[in-house]
Amino acid sequence: NDGFYSNDYSYVTGMVTYVHDPANTLAVCVGVPTKKTNVSTTATNPILNNSSQYNLGWTHTAGQWTVVPYLQYTSTPTLKKLGVTSASTTGAAVTATYAFPSDSKLTGVSIPARVEYISAKGSGATAANLLYGKSSNAWSVTVTPTYQYKIFYARAEASYVAASKIAPGTAFGLSGNTKTQSRILFEAGVLF
Repeated sequence: NDGFYSNDYSYVTGMVTYVHDPANTLAVCVGVPTKKTNVSTTATNPILNNSSQYNLGWTHTAGQWTVVPYLQYTSTPTLKKLGVTSASTTGAAVTATYAFPSDSKLTGVSIPARVEYISAKGSGATAANLLYGKSSNAWSVTVTPTYQYKIFYARAEASYVAASKIAPGTAFGLSGNTKTQSRILFEAGVLF
């Protein structure tokens, strides 16, 4: 596929899943470029388009609950043409969802919540910036109450993110120097 939406189909992804029992599934996901690319689009830049990513996730269901903890590691190589040295990110997250039972007054309603942490690490003064600076980190919390009726859905989302060790101009706000951001959104649509 084209990886991070580069329109350059030189990226290979794969996933291996192990189902231990109906309530527990382990998944390993990998995505790697097959060659270096200089493609830059409005969606991604060459630094991301040359990145590799590795994910390990576990899904556990118990009654109305689904809990998914996962780990992620990404890395980008030194790209001499761009004048950047290698960098990486390490992240962890837990998503928990409660779905109201079908015999309740709230049939079709679920409440997913997610907590995430990510840190970036770069080598040298010209390290690629994969987050909010070469040695930055951030955490976030998100809650997304959702209603679904057959193929129709509506959901609201509230999230808060806080970053630290930011490089000037790379974070939030008009100047890029604000270290926190809150967001609220509403979405409705059709699943097909």
